[in-house]
Amino acid sequence: MAKKFVVINLLNNAHLDTIVWTGVHLIVAVKGANAMTTRRKDIVCYEDTPFYHCISNMARGLPLLASESERIKALVEQRLRFLAGIFAIGVCSHSVMDTHFHLLLLIRRELALSWTGREIATRWAKLCPPKDSRRKLLTGEQLQFWIDERSRDEKWVEVHRERLLDLGWFHRFLKQPLSKLINEITGTTGTVFKGRFKSIAVMDGKALLTTNIYVDLNPLAAGLAKTPEQSKFTSLRLRFENALKSWKLDELITSLQTCKPLTGETAEIENLLWLIAIENRSDYSLTQMGMFENITLSQYFLLVDQAARMPRIGKASLSVEALGILERMQIAHESWIKVQQEMATGRFYGNYFTFSRQKLRKVAERLGKRHLVNLNGIEAG
Repeated sequence: MAKKFVVINLLNNAHLDTIVWTGVHLIVAVKGANAMTTRRKDIVCYEDTPFYHCISNMARGLPLLASESERIKALVEQRLRFLAGIFAIGVCSHSVMDTHFHLLLLIRRELALSWTGREIATRWAKLCPPKDSRRKLLTGEQLQFWIDERSRDEKWVEVHRERLLDLGWFHRFLKQPLSKLINEITGTTGTVFKGRFKSIAVMDGKALLTTNIYVDLNPLAAGLAKTPEQSKFTSLRLRFENALKSWKLDELITSLQTCKPLTGETAEIENLLWLIAIENRSDYSLTQMGMFENITLSQYFLLVDQAARMPRIGKASLSVEALGILERMQIAHESWIKVQQEMATGRFYGNYFTFSRQKLRKVAERLGKRHLVNLNGIEAG
């Protein structure tokens, strides 16, 4: 005998379509929900791109990061630096807001594959200090015995190698201590962060530059700072302060005011910072892998300054120097301005961002789909 269903049409509700009672379960259908949330393993594919823009929101949209703001936001940066030194995941840029934070991350698979079993066990011991049966931390010879024992277990090594490459595990170890601290400060218990963080695959150099600048200018767009270099708890602020250690203040200010790039070598300066470098000089043994081959740190500062001057609505223009940088990146300045203004709204739908239609087709074929929509419907060439 078929079960009876009670169906209630909520025609006046903007969000709910129908509610179905099966006698056991209550099923709610949402308008526009024709597809399920994309699985992260479908989004994250190293063959597509190693760069991912991740957005984490506070539960219930509460401004919990604003409580004891300086203390908590500083802890986010400290924790990011700690995790970047353990995981095979680099931090390209970040911005910590009151209700959310943005991370642009680089998955360094080749680096992880080069690690020995002992290296992986040592890194995991720093991340999760092993304890004995009495719940006391292992030290000295006991710790070394634990590392030796784990490094000989090939299955354990491969499982933890993958974990040190995983965005989910990275966020887990980032948010756990933050949640504990925020609950202590606010005198509450329960969930602090939303269960899922949004992941956007950044699939080419043009999209990478656009995303990196958006993340750095997030506090400016929210009205938390008047100029890019004044934005606290951003990767741009860290890069700016690091640059001041090597450049003269008046020289740096003049460069930003006149929109002219600084002269001199900047790649070595970036090696002093734990962030992924702007300038890619991986061909040189003295420098680390960076994001862009055609942009130096000083030129990146120039582009950020130009983007910060753009009005959120209406026309915008760029300096001759900025136009030259975009030309080397093969980016049309009209479309770049338009995309910057669209992203400034802070509303994101879609899980893939590229300026190449061919890359979208390639990912669609991998997923067995006819087509994919670019981030916010931005036109891909």
